[in-house]
Amino acid sequence: MVALPAQLETSRLILRAWGPEDAEALRAALDASDAHLRPWIPFMQAEPRTLAATQAWLLELAAAFAEGSAARWAIWGPAGDLLGEVMLLDRVGPDALELGYWLHRDHTGQGYATEAARAVVQAGFQSGIHRVVIRCDVNNAPSNAVAARLGAEETGTEHVGAPLPGTLRVWTVSR
Repeated sequence: MVALPAQLETSRLILRAWGPEDAEALRAALDASDAHLRPWIPFMQAEPRTLAATQAWLLELAAAFAEGSAARWAIWGPAGDLLGEVMLLDRVGPDALELGYWLHRDHTGQGYATEAARAVVQAGFQSGIHRVVIRCDVNNAPSNAVAARLGAEETGTEHVGAPLPGTLRVWTVSR
């Protein structure tokens, strides 16, 4: 994976690589948003975690960021609250990364996911990748709308099994 900055800023947001100090905020966001996220996000199948397990998970994410195998940022809002997460993952082939994102249920519909996603896509392109792939459940209209607002082209569908069986709409943003 390419080297990516640990912090990015937009006009309203600070995107910062996760650290164990974020465990309480992440725990609160995931617990409050469980029903909102569980149908769409594979890692939610491991929830709820304890605070200690969440801290351990964030240490793993921080190590993955440092070694360059995954880049996951907490999205911090204008008031300093945790809004969600945006990520670039190395699992779609050479010169490409997969984009993922989620928001706390109380912060949807305000353009935060699009703003954060746009920032990490630009960072990825500046770091040398040529393509970003987005996979969203066909029934997850808000996530598909983010992909469309990014100017992504719908390039197909995929059928997936466990942990969340269904059909994914595949979108691609090219440099």
